[in-house]
Amino acid sequence: MISPTDCDHDTAPTPVELFVAAVTSRTAHYAGRFLDRHGIPRKGPRVTADCTMASERPARVGSLTISVDVLELPPSRAGAFQAVISHCTVKNRLEVPPEITITLGNNSATRSPGSESMDRLPDDGRRHPVTGFR
Repeated sequence: MISPTDCDHDTAPTPVELFVAAVTSRTAHYAGRFLDRHGIPRKGPRVTADCTMASERPARVGSLTISVDVLELPPSRAGAFQAVISHCTVKNRLEVPPEITITLGNNSATRSPGSESMDRLPDDGRRHPVTGFR
């Protein structure tokens, strides 16, 4: 688990911490929406995450366990709640990874002719190569 004491000298989260926080926050988001939709009070919901790095290369998060505790979740809603918090776009993208391309920016001496700029949007309606925005 990532704790504030692990970050005593840090000024910002690491990319791994941001990744874990993003996946965990999406779980909390869907949990909150479920509770609201079913009129279940948000008294004390708690979402925690624990991750371990893979021991083999390439360097990556090897496992991520997210735990959701809701004080007033009726047992009859537990299965539906589990289904909702287990499925979303972020988790789906991890299970079926996107193609990721990394290129050098405009100021790189070795920039190859015809490679896309990383600091402007494509003008043909395609998604930006870095941000994914149109």
